[in-house]
Amino acid sequence: MGARTVLFDGTGGPEVLRLAESDVAGPGPRAGEVRVRVEALGVGRADVLFRAGRSPCPPVLPGSRIGAEAAGVVVAVGPDVTECAAGDAVNLLATGDLSARGVHAECVTVPAHAVFRRPGGVDAVTGVAAWLPYLTAYDVLDRTGPLRPGEPVLITAASGGTGMAVVRTARLAGADPIAVTASGARKERLLRSGAAHAIALDEGDLVERVRELTGGRGVRLVLDTEGGGPGPARLAGAVARGGTLVVRGPAEPWSAQWPLNVLEFGPAAVLEDAERLRRAVAFVDAGLRSGALSPEVDRVLDGLESIAEAHRRVEEGRLGAVVVRVGGERG
Repeated sequence: MGARTVLFDGTGGPEVLRLAESDVAGPGPRAGEVRVRVEALGVGRADVLFRAGRSPCPPVLPGSRIGAEAAGVVVAVGPDVTECAAGDAVNLLATGDLSARGVHAECVTVPAHAVFRRPGGVDAVTGVAAWLPYLTAYDVLDRTGPLRPGEPVLITAASGGTGMAVVRTARLAGADPIAVTASGARKERLLRSGAAHAIALDEGDLVERVRELTGGRGVRLVLDTEGGGPGPARLAGAVARGGTLVVRGPAEPWSAQWPLNVLEFGPAAVLEDAERLRRAVAFVDAGLRSGALSPEVDRVLDGLESIAEAHRRVEEGRLGAVVVRVGGERG
């Protein structure tokens, strides 16, 4: 039985990605592991940066794996695994070194703690488009403390899958999200997705607009959701004195003179705290079941051979998640 895996041998553009055959008919998963037939995978900015060699954890080359998130069906579990069973529909997140544990493949074996049962009625495309973005949104907002009703929160890179999830989660919490995007053409969709205000970087000065919206005070909380926003040096002027700037991925050096707090987090930071993870999973499960949380999907591509196209779409700038439907194992 064969399955294909996305690999790359050198950093660069989407063209460096290749598909390699692997045999998954060997020994089953070991203790603490789960084998999953992948049905859909999500491609995000973290994958693009990793492939390009601009990630804080560079790939181990040649033959590096890639991919932080996927969804599929459990085909086998290790002898001590009780969290799930063969036949369960699940979401999964890569843990540790992406070069060794990336999940963009037709079949993967991962640690059991990185596998989460998908709520009934949620298909693989919806699951992968919603799971990591909303887990991340909950995680970030949980770390920064309760939001006050009507409180303005600035969210950069808001047109990506994670950015839109943060906008909706902040709105559910009662805040007034201010969504920042690169182009004015995206503002209307962000407003329909729950943003109280939308700011386009190509239409004027970001800090000046934030000051206008907040009566000159700035905002207590700024979330740079994909590490692709204007950067701490530019965002600092939008933060109220004593406020917090949250940056996904390593921030550029910032001045100790800035009267603000800077918090960095990684794409799978939610996995680091068991209690926070439990709360986040319960939040996302409940939201997906009730329909309160739903992903914004920019594009769904068919077949693992479309992985390079998915990376190009992320690089071009998208409105929502980019998902690849996967065929699974082949005999």
